[in-house]
Amino acid sequence: MGAGLGPRPPGEVLLVDLALPYNHIALLANLSPSTCLARIAQAADASFSALAWSAVLPHPAGFMVLPATLRPEEADLVTPDLLLRAMKVLSPQFKYIVFDLGLALDDRVLATLEMCDHVILIATPELASMHDTRQVIDLATHVLKIPAGRVHTVLNHRSADSVMSRKVVEEVLGQPLAAEFRYFGAGPELAGLEGRLQVQSEPGGHFSRSVKAILEQMTQSSPAKLRTA
Repeated sequence: MGAGLGPRPPGEVLLVDLALPYNHIALLANLSPSTCLARIAQAADASFSALAWSAVLPHPAGFMVLPATLRPEEADLVTPDLLLRAMKVLSPQFKYIVFDLGLALDDRVLATLEMCDHVILIATPELASMHDTRQVIDLATHVLKIPAGRVHTVLNHRSADSVMSRKVVEEVLGQPLAAEFRYFGAGPELAGLEGRLQVQSEPGGHFSRSVKAILEQMTQSSPAKLRTA
């Protein structure tokens, strides 16, 4: 998502890695952070802004990355208050902010979802995933009051032979999918080992086209500034 938005004017896209307790975005993006959001949690107001910006890393694809932690034990330091404090400093400078969230619906995730214009749910074609996805859709639309048209579900095939087809998944969820990602075998892993992202490896491939389709849905129906989780 960050790379898909990144080709726009440089400095418009911020990717916040909140997939706690393990952050993988810097690893997959071939970046080497020296600090993170958790390590500036106790900073005084006078120095917080400068420290927050020092934790932001540029990627050659045109987006910026903010790691929440560098080690798993630092996850507890990333509170909703710290996140809101950082966004108050950073968000005015970016047109697009993408939050990569973990699986747990904790206070951090709920605080993030309340800030977002769009929510993208990654589902796998399995019964347990369908059950969980439907519950999160209900949470987003009925509890957090995010309009249904701004909750997008993406189907991610983790094997070459999925039991549930796209049609079946859409019937179970009761809504169309925003995109479908086929099984790419070792492709994404090989791209990561080479220090590249999948959209950079095959800019005209199925994966890149699916990412583009999601971005077009969001940017066409959103305000000038866009926050996505």
